[in-house]
Amino acid sequence: MFRKTSTLIAFITFIIVSAAYANDPIKKGIILGKVKEAGSNVPVEYATVSIFDQASHTLIGGTVTNLEGMFVVKNIPEGMFTVEISFIGFQKNIIDGVEIGKPNYKANLGEVELSTDAEVLDAVEVVGTQNSVTYDIDKKVVNVGTQFAAMSGTAVDILENIPSVTVDGDGNVSLRGSSGFTVLIDGRPSVLDASEALQQIPASTIENIELITNPSAKYDPDGTAGIINIITKKNKLEGVNGVANFNVGRYGRIGGDFLLNFRKKKWNYYIGANYNKRPGPGSYKSERRTTTNDTTSYVISDGERERTFEVMGIQAGAEYSISDNDFIKLSGRVGDFKMYGGMDANFYEYQQIGGSDQPINETEYISSEYWQRGGLYYSANLAYQHKFKDKKGHTLDAMVDYGGRDMTESSINELYPKDASGVIAENPTSGQRSTEIGPGGRLRAKIDYTLPIGKTDKFEAGWQTRWNKSQDINEVYNYDVSTGDYVFAPDYSFTTNYTQTIHSLYGMYAGKVGNFGYQGGLRAEYTGRNINLEGTEEDYPVDQWNVFPTIHLSYGLPKEDQLMLSYSRRIERPRGYYLEPFVTWQDAFNVRRGNPALLPENIDSFDFGYLKGLGEKATLSFDAYYRMTQNKIERVQSVWSEGVILHTYENVGTDYALGFELSLNYNPVKWWTIDLMGNLYDYRVEGELEGQSFDRQSLNWSSRFNNTFRLTKQTQLQINSRYTGPTVTAQGENEGYYMMTAALKHNMMKKKLTITASMNDVLGTAVRKSTSEGVGFNNYTEDFRYAQYFTMTFTYRLNNFKPSRRGPSGGGGGMDDF
Repeated sequence: MFRKTSTLIAFITFIIVSAAYANDPIKKGIILGKVKEAGSNVPVEYATVSIFDQASHTLIGGTVTNLEGMFVVKNIPEGMFTVEISFIGFQKNIIDGVEIGKPNYKANLGEVELSTDAEVLDAVEVVGTQNSVTYDIDKKVVNVGTQFAAMSGTAVDILENIPSVTVDGDGNVSLRGSSGFTVLIDGRPSVLDASEALQQIPASTIENIELITNPSAKYDPDGTAGIINIITKKNKLEGVNGVANFNVGRYGRIGGDFLLNFRKKKWNYYIGANYNKRPGPGSYKSERRTTTNDTTSYVISDGERERTFEVMGIQAGAEYSISDNDFIKLSGRVGDFKMYGGMDANFYEYQQIGGSDQPINETEYISSEYWQRGGLYYSANLAYQHKFKDKKGHTLDAMVDYGGRDMTESSINELYPKDASGVIAENPTSGQRSTEIGPGGRLRAKIDYTLPIGKTDKFEAGWQTRWNKSQDINEVYNYDVSTGDYVFAPDYSFTTNYTQTIHSLYGMYAGKVGNFGYQGGLRAEYTGRNINLEGTEEDYPVDQWNVFPTIHLSYGLPKEDQLMLSYSRRIERPRGYYLEPFVTWQDAFNVRRGNPALLPENIDSFDFGYLKGLGEKATLSFDAYYRMTQNKIERVQSVWSEGVILHTYENVGTDYALGFELSLNYNPVKWWTIDLMGNLYDYRVEGELEGQSFDRQSLNWSSRFNNTFRLTKQTQLQINSRYTGPTVTAQGENEGYYMMTAALKHNMMKKKLTITASMNDVLGTAVRKSTSEGVGFNNYTEDFRYAQYFTMTFTYRLNNFKPSRRGPSGGGGGMDDF
């Protein structure tokens, strides 16, 4: 909070002092320098630099320092001036007698030192807000601290309230309409699938979220829509400090987490743990029609549905400054992730033959379903950084990351008939039970080298190897009515082995000429993959090279406005279970089969961004994007047998997405902050499926309208509204829906304790309806997760406001970038 507040004050001050001199045409001098902490070489970023006329003390101009502590104030008239440099937690440095005039119109103040002052810090109380989303040349950064309405949830709850992202009823995330994206945690990939990883990270442990829609060549090229990078909290204060959260809510929701940090001289240790149980009861309705020959079968169902996410984990790490130029960090985490639920639904089933409207073979029964997925996951990371002494920013980084998981998935579905009077039978008439055991491991090693060239340019290069190995053991059992036991079904039980190795090399060059910034990169990857089905001689190997170019351009306009343009080529490789070459039952009405012949998706992505400052109270950003995906992979459905649907995956053709996003941050008054966001895009997919045209098109849109009200210095109210418009799917359409959440936050005990009360779906309007249809079938569903989830969250901070003696940047030497 200290760092965020300081940045906010510096930014507001910069806007004010810039406005004071922006329209004076006769100013022409320059005052520059570098700000660092007294007693060290640590630069002080975001320090406020104000220029005053020495005689009248009239404000002439100003700025804030950059990441290296540098500042330049231009357009200063002739005269004698006083320079004041300040930052929260430091004593103000006042420099008198700075002269601008003939023959020297440049005043270089050199290195200016600021001394820490705890008394200054204790006396300051900041009342203000921070932009929920900020922008960089290649990414959007979501400030999680502004989204306190979602702090009792997970990363998914945060993402629901930001641009570019939509979330379905099962918590699956889409980035700009695509579920193909990569999730990183502190720059490292998770051992879990993307949606699972986002569901297991508590929102209270997240510092910010980076949305990288056009990543540079330095990043892995995996993911249709780009990368979501979760940056977790890292306390930079000296001594012992930490934060703990506890939440409890309706329907049995409970959770908690803590992060404890100890920093002393060259050492830093941290340990944290979390537990979160988030039940999601609701209702589900379905109407399915399938046609085979002249017989049409109907299955209509409705029932109460339960979905629960339960996660627990522990993380720990140690950092050591070997010298001023060498740093090493060892960290790891281990946890248990579970998703489970079920439904007891009323089913009504009948048939019609030869176009007759009369139902025949009518039956009613109860379908009892239970499923669970989860298991142990773990990871360990060793990172090293060397800073060369010849110039700042000249670094060599190395990392080894190992992780694995031991996941198990199981489900059971049983049908209990009803008689004419509605009495339910004691024993099922049919049932299926399936299990899937999927142990897997991965190893990643990489080296990155950065070489600054001149004052503004730099060259980067690196090497990386990724190795993945997993095994899926699938077993299916069918219910035997005569014995009441489940019997192993060998025709639907298989063991699949999956291995993949990817070797990568990349190079990048970035620079700046005046207001024009540029960055170009090229990445080459070799992929070797094989899938083997045990008990057969079937292998499905892949052996190929791919090249991925990236370009990022920016141009600085007056008044801190900025234009950004980027291009990247990316790849989306099929997930392991997309490729499993066998049929297995999911329940009594659905079977699944992978497709080992799937080709990877190849994506060309273009982005254009414009960031506009609208005075002191508002910031406007505009993003236009175009994405073309070849070999588009879609989950498709077809009739397997009477009343049963087959789910599989196909390369259906090419899809196109052309759209724009608009985001406005506005402070109409000091106690009210508005975030208004919208996304509108035209989506088309062109191809063939089962010999028929697969061409589809829709105009998709979504919006966010978030309001934060500062009721008192210690109390804030937040009301977030979002609407997700209708969109086409592979074989149908999802209807639009609206949702509102609200939260009240109150600080106590000098901000050491914070209490937040929140409620989701206040109006109970988030009903997700969808339709799908294809050759011989039509399916309609309604999924509603119960509304008015009320949750109380308690946050306690230990020594949260003690200033670091290493300066505001923490002296971490860039280790947080690993």
